[in-house]
Amino acid sequence: GSSTKDARNSLAASLLDWGFSAWSIVTRPAENGPTLSVHGGTKDSCQTVCAPITILLSKKDAAKLQTDTVCEETLTAPLAVGDVVGKVTYTVDGKIVGTAEITVTEDVPRIGFFELFRRMLSAFSLCCSPMTASPNVEG
Repeated sequence: GSSTKDARNSLAASLLDWGFSAWSIVTRPAENGPTLSVHGGTKDSCQTVCAPITILLSKKDAAKLQTDTVCEETLTAPLAVGDVVGKVTYTVDGKIVGTAEITVTEDVPRIGFFELFRRMLSAFSLCCSPMTASPNVEG
């Protein structure tokens, strides 16, 4: 320890000054992720969100922070809020310094027989409906 209270406070202050001048807290808030296509669900696509992350780095490493996002290209229903569909990896000079999950923000149930039948009837009625003819007016 130090011989006096003032010497101890001075050493503590210099240690804190060094810490704040050499280190940085990098915070990435939760942000919208990619919209992914869904196979076999009541919706054709699903919104995602990337989880927030806080990383303590040296100031020189904070300037070199890189991100790599990996997601499944097509999801298969059913999906529930919070299902993990990818991740974001944070690296500095190739070394992983943090990861954050990408999750689904909405439920997407599996499509049922009746919904599928309704869609088929709707598509059939749109493509096969007779065109309304306008009357010919001759004058």
